[in-house]
Amino acid sequence: MSNILLMHIGMPKTGSTALQSFLFTNRNILEKYGWRYPLLASELPDVQGHYSLVTNGNFFYDFIHEFEYGMDTRSDDWDEKWNQVLKHLESKNVIISAEALSVHETEKFLAGAVQKYHNIKIVIYLRRQDRMVESFYNNRIRDGVFDGTFKDYLDTDEVRGMCHFFPILELISRIIGKENLIVKVYEKRQFSRQGYSIADDFLDILNIEKNQNEWKDSGTINPSIYGNYYNIRKIFNSIYGINSDLDQEVRDWEYNDLFMQVSNFFHKDKGERGYFAKEERKEFLDRFALENEQVARDYLNREDGILFYDDRMDYPLYESSQYSNFEEDTIRIFSAMICAQNQRIRVCMQDYDAMRKQCNFLRKKVLMLAIEQKSRMRKILLFAAGNKCRELIDIIREIPIAVIADNDLAKEGMVFKNETKVVNAKKIKNWSEYFTIVTCCKTDEIEMQLQGLGLKKEMDYILARDYGL
Repeated sequence: MSNILLMHIGMPKTGSTALQSFLFTNRNILEKYGWRYPLLASELPDVQGHYSLVTNGNFFYDFIHEFEYGMDTRSDDWDEKWNQVLKHLESKNVIISAEALSVHETEKFLAGAVQKYHNIKIVIYLRRQDRMVESFYNNRIRDGVFDGTFKDYLDTDEVRGMCHFFPILELISRIIGKENLIVKVYEKRQFSRQGYSIADDFLDILNIEKNQNEWKDSGTINPSIYGNYYNIRKIFNSIYGINSDLDQEVRDWEYNDLFMQVSNFFHKDKGERGYFAKEERKEFLDRFALENEQVARDYLNREDGILFYDDRMDYPLYESSQYSNFEEDTIRIFSAMICAQNQRIRVCMQDYDAMRKQCNFLRKKVLMLAIEQKSRMRKILLFAAGNKCRELIDIIREIPIAVIADNDLAKEGMVFKNETKVVNAKKIKNWSEYFTIVTCCKTDEIEMQLQGLGLKKEMDYILARDYGL
């Protein structure tokens, strides 16, 4: 039987970031049990990926965005990413995970996926709509992308799109088959065992018994913002996050780490909070009652139609604004000053970048001249197949590279974008045939190695760093 491609769909606020971090941290242990969490970001160094891949290693956020504006606009990277996933599936079951599956062109993405592979199963976690929306609103304030009230947020298309579970499940079932869809509820009471986390619950889906001494904790992920800091951030957003001309991605993240750190350090009461009053909460949930019953019956085989066991309605409210008009205006004026100063810094950075580009142009000319004069018609060998090597290939793209060498056996066989393969340095028989450029920053060991082979600096090899690269 062919291996399983298990897709985890991260519906909003269901612990997806924590789960991805856990899978990333424990990827070597997963291998022992026949499951692979591929690190496509490092396996495909020449394929561009989203910043979030630093934490989870999957390229699936970008897979989905290939379809954001229709099938015809997907990039050439789509096939390259899939080919890498299919390569992993030859030997292991594969796990991929992305929050965006629930909100970015799910139908087109899944239709493309089933054309690539047949044995696909999907895990999707659902969270009670009121708690999901409250948590997401807090994140929108924290990340600087919303400055309105909670009532304003309930009126947005984003809320309307995330709260109707049944149509999403029906869409997925129609494409991959209902038998291949695993629906789970994001409640501690409904995890497979009491006291379990989402990571523990997910391991049960994989039929893996969690030995506490074997698995590593990935730490606290994606914290909320509390107390007065939430209100201060909301005022700050009205000055900076919403009205700024900055790129959306920059606006989302530039200050959120600062607010989170201060909030979590100084605000000690981190108990559960809400934005709904009790009656408002009940009224909001009543909108989805029939749909939730249908999900419980059709996808969890519950004759009673109960999807969520948590029936609590009286969560304490987040602290309301406690400052005077004068204090609010003070926050606004200092926020404006911070934004103005930040814009000045950005102008300085742009000037610096322009100067740096000019310096890099001159460095490139010096390096190209050095290679031309010193190589004496020898073939070019790049030593050390890391990030600096990729940068150097882009810089000297006019010069044909004969071979890339590295001492790390694990890198042998890697193919760079210029179609040059990496070979183990021990397999280079005649170094005198090549003019060697050492690409990495730490070069002491490599220099000793080259000198031991009889090569002389500036005659047979050069260090890219000596040329400011």
